[in-house]
Amino acid sequence: ISTLASTLTLGATDNTILFGGNKNTTAAIIDGTIASSGNVILEQRITPFNSNLELRNTGDGWTGSTTIGAGTTLFLDRNSQALKNTSGITLNGSGRIYVERINDAIAGDQISDTAPITFQGGGELEFRHDSAISSKIENLGAVTIASGRAHLKLNNATSSGGNEIVLSSLTRSTNTASVFWGNANSSNVLWKVTGESDTPAGQIIGPWAT
Repeated sequence: ISTLASTLTLGATDNTILFGGNKNTTAAIIDGTIASSGNVILEQRITPFNSNLELRNTGDGWTGSTTIGAGTTLFLDRNSQALKNTSGITLNGSGRIYVERINDAIAGDQISDTAPITFQGGGELEFRHDSAISSKIENLGAVTIASGRAHLKLNNATSSGGNEIVLSSLTRSTNTASVFWGNANSSNVLWKVTGESDTPAGQIIGPWAT
């Protein structure tokens, strides 16, 4: 994939983007539309290095599933809605999705409200909201932690308003862990699970984390 490629058309049922770099780097930037009805798979050939695929101005993205392999990061910049219509997301090992929200560049979702998200062997899902955003609610589908430790982060740069990440449900298998993280402005960060009651005062683990 050429850096700053204008478009990317994926015509197969399973479309694997394989990174072979031997250092931590942004391997490619797609600065245009991505079109596909198939599944998209990111894989890193050489571990433990991490390769990033940065997506910009990608339209509504693909409609198939999304798999983020160990050692790969999918970076959605402020204008990207590449995961808006994906049917499901799986993060394997150290796979990572980073979602940037700046100045409310787009009003709609950057990740599907209904696509299930599965953590297999760990993984990280991070949102960054800049100081120009006073309030933002991001709705996500059902989250399942099948194995490993899942990291869910909201890096909130504003000290006013409220920023929420709402999961439609959260389940985890035995011997797994979930880490919910907020930064210095965490008083304005809320992680919610639809249908669950507030965590009682003095507890850090709610009834949903069983």
